Amino acid sequence: MAADTSNLRFIAHNTRHLCRLDLPGGGQVTAHGDTLYIAHMEPPFGTSILDISDPRDPKVIGKVELENDHSHSHKVRVAGDIMITNAEFWYRGSLAQGRKVRSTQLALEKTLGRPPTDQEIAAELGTTVADVLETLFAHVEEWQLAPGDLERQRALAREAGLLTSAVDLQAPLPPAEENAALIYRLIHEERRAVGFPAPYDADLDALQGVWELRSTDKMGLSAARAALGRIDSLLSRAHQAAERPACVFERDWSLGPELLLSEYSKIRQVARLLAYESILLAHEGKFDAAVANQSLGFRTAKHAE
Repeated sequence: MAADTSNLRFIAHNTRHLCRLDLPGGGQVTAHGDTLYIAHMEPPFGTSILDISDPRDPKVIGKVELENDHSHSHKVRVAGDIMITNAEFWYRGSLAQGRKVRSTQLALEKTLGRPPTDQEIAAELGTTVADVLETLFAHVEEWQLAPGDLERQRALAREAGLLTSAVDLQAPLPPAEENAALIYRLIHEERRAVGFPAPYDADLDALQGVWELRSTDKMGLSAARAALGRIDSLLSRAHQAAERPACVFERDWSLGPELLLSEYSKIRQVARLLAYESILLAHEGKFDAAVANQSLGFRTAKHAE
């Protein structure tokens, strides 16, 4: 029986055949300027990158191939100069003997004194390597944390540079004279020592209105300068912190969700103080000083990272 081709004209509506290029089966296709990105369905093919500046003569200018057949990468997106692809398990079926794979692997590892190869596992099970791989990936969540395997998984994670405990979250401390965290913590402790409300809270509240002051509001500007002068010691601390290039807090990360990051409010306070000071400098016509001062405020944003 001949194929029904009556609808082909609709399938090809408003298109023209320009060229032909022999490529592995395509998944997602993304065009970005004169470049076309084609993600492929089956491993080991990953992503093909084509120059389509001449639509009648496209050229393959790059390929990203997968390391093995265990996963596939069939989606691709581009943002600016960054290409993003997925990576998903390719073997998704589940064999009847799936539960035996992990126990066989552990038994062989104990016998051989080393991790067994896929071929050795397959021979022990009386099956093929392809079936072993399919089963391993189908049951990956089940055997990933098998009894007695946690420490091995942690060791592999550490070898890969991954964090394995909350303590690993502590970044190396920079030299004390370069660490703004010590100043922020000092501001925090001094604030707690004077109680609530602190004597300078009223001045901080008054300075919040500096954003709306006009150069013609002489009285308002004078009051703002007086308020800033009354908290000169706090402003001095703000400059000390902002002038330091690094900021790493030493914390007890083992507390988990109970760990408080209260010093970050002081980073925000320092940034605001420097902004208030910069605005007043600008009102005084000291524009270079205002810009230089505000650059210190931008550094506090890096401290909060």
